[in-house]
Amino acid sequence: MISLYRRVESLLRNKILSGKFESGEKLPTENEFVEQFGVSKITIRRALSRLEGEGLITRRSGKGTFVSSVIPVTKQFIITNNVRDIVLDAQRYEVKLHSFQPIQVKDTRIPKEIQSFFGISNGDEIFRIQRLRLLKGIPIYFLENFLPVDTARHITKKDLHSKPLLQILKERIGLRIGGGEIFIEAVPADPDIADILQCQTYDPLIFRQIYYRYSSNDPFEIVISFMRAEYFKYKGSLKAEDF
Repeated sequence: MISLYRRVESLLRNKILSGKFESGEKLPTENEFVEQFGVSKITIRRALSRLEGEGLITRRSGKGTFVSSVIPVTKQFIITNNVRDIVLDAQRYEVKLHSFQPIQVKDTRIPKEIQSFFGISNGDEIFRIQRLRLLKGIPIYFLENFLPVDTARHITKKDLHSKPLLQILKERIGLRIGGGEIFIEAVPADPDIADILQCQTYDPLIFRQIYYRYSSNDPFEIVISFMRAEYFKYKGSLKAEDF
């Protein structure tokens, strides 16, 4: 069950990140928030304390609570149809490596998808790389890369702290991506993901799956990522030629 203060915190964070509350704007008083949300003053104070810790608000003695003049991290745009955009986006983040090892397909989060895409069985090995991406210390994404063990031998742990995986393999083996598919959906946070992303279990997350293929159309890699929903914003383009 999501605690009340985390619900209030999430609602206020989204209002700040979306611009509903503008930089420098004075927020309602604690009593006004109590009336608005129907919760206790302690709940409001805990929520505000966490937002202050993230640098989203400042509290001034005798004056009130204000949205910070500079928001550390705003909503992130997701560009889904261009591999170059995905690589460029990845370069913005600080990376923390969680795991770097081969595991059996049956022990992954998405065994059926891996079996189907790579044409392998539950008992076969796939190489899994788990990383956390942060912006200014705030965890934004948790990623899991799945690729053949023979391909992973061209990558080192040190590489992953400085370059996106696709860029590493382009330089090492002349990787050429031919295309693939992307799926995006909302999912509740599992306990292990919630712990990593510093959110609550069952909080909404943006779940993205990418299936990469070589230029020969052979399967290359599956990437899954979990993103805190309050930092998510989709950006696309519209074409009206066929209207």
